[in-house]
Amino acid sequence: MDTNIQEYYSKEICEAIAECAKDREVASVLASGKYAARPAIINYPQDVAMMVKGGATSFHGSIERWSTPMKLSTGMGKAEQDKLRIGWDFVIDLDCEGLEYAKLAADVFIRALQKHDIKNISVKFSGRRGFHIAVPFESFPQEIDFKPTASLYPDLPKKIAEYLKDLCKEPLRASLLEMGNENEPYKLVDVDIGVFASRHLFRMPYCLHGKSGLSSIPIDPKKVKEFELHWAKPENVIPTLKYMPRQKEDGSKLVRRAMFWHEYQRRDEPERKKLPKFEALKTAVEAEFFPPCIQKSLHGMKDGKKRSVFVLISFLRNLGWNPEQVETLLMEWNKKNPEHLQEHMIKGTIKSQYRYVKPLMAPNCDAEGYYKAYGVCEPDSLCKNIRNPVSYALAKRKNLSKLKGKKKVKKK
Repeated sequence: MDTNIQEYYSKEICEAIAECAKDREVASVLASGKYAARPAIINYPQDVAMMVKGGATSFHGSIERWSTPMKLSTGMGKAEQDKLRIGWDFVIDLDCEGLEYAKLAADVFIRALQKHDIKNISVKFSGRRGFHIAVPFESFPQEIDFKPTASLYPDLPKKIAEYLKDLCKEPLRASLLEMGNENEPYKLVDVDIGVFASRHLFRMPYCLHGKSGLSSIPIDPKKVKEFELHWAKPENVIPTLKYMPRQKEDGSKLVRRAMFWHEYQRRDEPERKKLPKFEALKTAVEAEFFPPCIQKSLHGMKDGKKRSVFVLISFLRNLGWNPEQVETLLMEWNKKNPEHLQEHMIKGTIKSQYRYVKPLMAPNCDAEGYYKAYGVCEPDSLCKNIRNPVSYALAKRKNLSKLKGKKKVKKK
């Protein structure tokens, strides 16, 4: 790290760190990469400056907030911690190999939070290859099911993180497909649920990263997709944005949905274990049984073609189509598109999907970024009872078989 450390930690940066450090356990990081003794606290900007003079190069703060952080000790039990804990902040740690993937993922998670009426969202560059998206404790109800929300750490924030991770999977896949990448989303994007652990720390805003030498700068959520690494170079940093301003809002919608999702997952767990192994259909389901969204897609598309490649392959494979049949159909479909996709991209995606023993499921009807997004969702009377295009085709074929069976009985 070539930066003149003491010069970088200006009065304004020290003030920003001290403001975020209120009620937190703090650990300073030395040039060697080792942490100084814990616990420690920062009460004033001058405390930051003094630690820097003493050899600190960066500062990490606890996700949990404490009444008296200095009473924390190694080996302290949960009951003792619960007495000291006065709150916790919700932090999503996104880590990716490529900055473009990180920006894309951050944008998807930000929009998911906004759809739950969360407005006070803070975004911070991690300092290396990802982002920290945070919602302050003040955004959550003080009590949930007659229990103090502060005491629900780490279970509640873990449930929220797992819910958002599941919710964002398909929108993330859709965005990646637009970039020409058909990999599973969470093979490219790591969402660290482990941040919600006892006395877990995160890099404080405007602190330097020991390996990259870049600053962990807060970013306007609206500008996350515009972010460039040079913004975080120490000489370019101006500490104007606050990270996690403690403003109150109603985040109950996010909490309710996360808890409902978690209960639903847990309730279905025994049934999932009993499910039989996947067996491919012996005969391919004919095109006459395809739902309106797939039928319209196959007429040719102006927008959403790359996403549709994934949808069509997964849809057809689940309906018993073999790779040769899928390739023939998609090549014909590609000719109908105003702008043709490259054939090797289509063939490569088919080959990639058929490597899986069990086919990937086509996105559900309400999945963000798919059918409605590119204008092929035109539901008919059967659609209202259906959650997935594959289910539609199977249900329609089954209904027709029953109808034919009744006609045969009448003739006899």
